[in-house]
Amino acid sequence: MSETTDYRHLGHEGYARLGYTDTPPSDPPEVRYAIMDLPLQQRAAAAPAIRQGFLEGWREAVEAAKPKPDPDEAPKPAVLLTLTYSAAEGTLLDGTSKGDGSAEVLHASPQLWRWSRNLGTWFVRYSRDRPPRLGAIDADRKALEAAGFEVTVEIDGKPRMYEEAEADRAQHMDERADHLAAKAERKGAESDARFAAADRTSDMIPMGQPVLVGHYSQRRHERHLEQIHRDTRKGLDALAESRQAAQRAESAASHMRHREDPYAMARRLKTRQADRDKVQRDLDGHVRNFRNGAGVVVSQDVTKPASGSWREQLLVRAEFLDEEIRGLRDALAVAKEEGRWLDLQKGDVKPGQEVRIDGRWYAVVKVNRTTVAVTTLVGALKYPLDQIRGVRDGLPAAVETDA
Repeated sequence: MSETTDYRHLGHEGYARLGYTDTPPSDPPEVRYAIMDLPLQQRAAAAPAIRQGFLEGWREAVEAAKPKPDPDEAPKPAVLLTLTYSAAEGTLLDGTSKGDGSAEVLHASPQLWRWSRNLGTWFVRYSRDRPPRLGAIDADRKALEAAGFEVTVEIDGKPRMYEEAEADRAQHMDERADHLAAKAERKGAESDARFAAADRTSDMIPMGQPVLVGHYSQRRHERHLEQIHRDTRKGLDALAESRQAAQRAESAASHMRHREDPYAMARRLKTRQADRDKVQRDLDGHVRNFRNGAGVVVSQDVTKPASGSWREQLLVRAEFLDEEIRGLRDALAVAKEEGRWLDLQKGDVKPGQEVRIDGRWYAVVKVNRTTVAVTTLVGALKYPLDQIRGVRDGLPAAVETDA
């Protein structure tokens, strides 16, 4: 064997860490490293061939000692998986089983894959009623196919009606609130039971009684103290879980109330319209001019129209945004007719009038395009027009909402 052969690429930090002792200490490091490359159950059988081959050419011996596939063994059929997306269900992966290797692939995915015991399948968090991530779905398909799976992709990129999606969301939040409230009650009862058990054990020990070291009661006394500590600790943990579940139940119950607030919907509508404008600019392409102090264009940033898979993704996103914008406009129109929302513009409020903000009335001194200046005890302050909940001339109320 050549003295210049470089064995460093065979080095393994795991030799000492794994405590491998199957080879005698007299074996050269190269032999031990080569044996460690094999599965544990094959090392003992392959070690003699590797030792002998080390004298004749260890590289060929290592390759020959590796297990070869049995030509008579029938190849395992590829597992068929179905990767689907729909607005109602989100992104799902059906056909997997425990230990088939799909979990490792999905955990390395850019998407937030989670296993659902209720659905019995993998799902992507926050994918319902949102545009499908076409690029990420295709990347997951390729990764699964590289792992030996056969993947079928079914994508329904059409959004649901806004009203249907909101009704489904409200039902889901109600069920979540009920589930968390039941958990809070269950954990509260468990906490009370643990504290009661600790009190019963504590009553067995006289007040102030120390542990009598060497006495026949020492071990019993110590067991009682350990039981008191254990029950108290578990009672505190259950109490903390009960309080957390109660807070989450309250948050879930108030989620739709805030989401259906007309003023919250109006702010969300502005955001969605801005998002839709940005999508359209990316679809059409745009030019950004940079000017000097004299107003002369000195450079340009040209963005070409989107193409290929990116354009396909933008078109899907535009369709989802259009449906949400339509639904928000219809909901706000109903709220305006019912008097629950004031669609105030600059001309709807005039100096000298009074506006109700945060439950108090203030005199208007100036009206801008999106804000209003009012007099307060600390001077003039500006508020956005969408924070106004009532407008009146003098003391009699002219327009007011219940919000």
